[in-house]
Amino acid sequence: MRGLLFLSLFTTFAAFVLLLFVVLVGINEKAPLNELYWSQVKSTSASTSGVRWTNYGTCSITDNKNSGCTDNKFAFAYDTSYINVSDSSLDDKKKTIKGISKAGFILLLVGLILSAVSLPCVFVTFILPISFLLSVSHFFVIVSFLLSIVGAALETYVHVYTVKRYNADGLSAEIGKNVFGIVWGSVAALLISVILIAHTETQKRRKHAVVHESASEKYYSDSD
Repeated sequence: MRGLLFLSLFTTFAAFVLLLFVVLVGINEKAPLNELYWSQVKSTSASTSGVRWTNYGTCSITDNKNSGCTDNKFAFAYDTSYINVSDSSLDDKKKTIKGISKAGFILLLVGLILSAVSLPCVFVTFILPISFLLSVSHFFVIVSFLLSIVGAALETYVHVYTVKRYNADGLSAEIGKNVFGIVWGSVAALLISVILIAHTETQKRRKHAVVHESASEKYYSDSD
């Protein structure tokens, strides 16, 4: 049982670190964050290098790194107006795209916070056998997982959709594979944590039931 708790502690911590990287995408132009972005459109013009979208604004591209980023804006919405396209459907869905991207970021941020809250609970439970804390940590991990998977799905949808539209319009666009690998890796880590903690709780209940049953049998046998 302690082995399962240790594994759940490890996977929850891994999810926290991965989500932290996701939330920090675009916060500065220093390595390794300057190589992370949600999606980009490369320019064929010599006057501009293209545009990359992050959580906090847009950036130009220099040596395949983020550069000349706009001033940071919390929960920066995915604004397609930075690129002119003939596809009118992008303009029609501009507000929807902004809303989805902002909601996705906020959900991932809350998922990060809840994963951070669950860590000390899991750690203390690993040291001390406190059933209440195990249930609390399980609750936080489950909610963190649900919020993170919805946030990841929203970000995936909005960026994959727009990249397809950009490419269909003759532009050279692509999603940030590193960021999407990290965000879905965090979701997978949280799912593993949910399963491990649930299994630990089940084992604990069974052990408690066996002990209680043995105590009851001993009590009645002594009474006879």
